[in-house]
Amino acid sequence: DGDLVGKGIRSARRKGHYSKTSSWTKTIQGSYTGIDGLKVGGSITMNDAPKADVAGVAQDPVGVTLTEFNGTYYKNNIYGRMEYGMLDYTNNVVNGEEVTSGNGYYLDLGYNIADLVGCDGDMFVWTRTSNYTRDDVESVDISLFGLTYKPLENVSFKFELGEDGGSDVMRFGLGYMF
Repeated sequence: DGDLVGKGIRSARRKGHYSKTSSWTKTIQGSYTGIDGLKVGGSITMNDAPKADVAGVAQDPVGVTLTEFNGTYYKNNIYGRMEYGMLDYTNNVVNGEEVTSGNGYYLDLGYNIADLVGCDGDMFVWTRTSNYTRDDVESVDISLFGLTYKPLENVSFKFELGEDGGSDVMRFGLGYMF
């Protein structure tokens, strides 16, 4: 979806399913798990994201290259996760201005307190710091603190509060595999 993918790294997530047979999404990825509790990896994804026609005229697609590096550590109830991603664009005009790049990161640190409070499953107290930018002009900072309870491996109850893009937030969510 070239109309959304060009707006920045948050808008580019999960858009590969819009691929056309004329421009398949291509991904190269790798990971390493040779140290107990640690997983590190990275990937490069390339695509020409189609744009919607304007007044019946076909628009040139947005060329997108997404490069990301990630890592997760979980051992002895200590949890950490990070990701850094970079987007490079061609033919990407948003609100009349050409956008050529975007990037973003997040870092999560947490501790599983389930044994301390005597509950089944996992219960994480965590904090997140994050930032994403578009062409080094627009920048959004996110700082969150939260509690996630996972009574089953793929079911989560999540409570978070903090600041997202300059606004105070307090959210509660119920999720499957999140």
